[in-house]
Amino acid sequence: MTMKKSAGRESDGTLAYNYCQWLHKYRWQVVAFYALVAVVAGWQALELRSTMDNRVFFGPDNPELKLLTLLEKDYTQTNDVLVAVEPPGGDAFTREGLSAVLALTNDLWKAPFATRVDSLTNF
Repeated sequence: MTMKKSAGRESDGTLAYNYCQWLHKYRWQVVAFYALVAVVAGWQALELRSTMDNRVFFGPDNPELKLLTLLEKDYTQTNDVLVAVEPPGGDAFTREGLSAVLALTNDLWKAPFATRVDSLTNF
């Protein structure tokens, strides 16, 4: 199917019209190109990994990273997680509420890399 240019149309010769003409002429090549782009992007997406370590943004020779490493050797690294719960009745200081907090505290001690768990039941 070919498109004829009509002398009375305003859109003849504009960039958008020429682009649409080009897309129509090479439509299968464009579809194949973008299919290839999708396959390559999907293949590369398989290599994506997530990390909680913010050191990946700095090179090994970064002076601030070196200072942070020295500081953490003397003190500690702080990666805290806060878990807040609210009982349905609104009063956490009942036998059932404190039992639930104790069970949660014991479960949190089993979390990977947990070094300290503070809660109402161990203060």
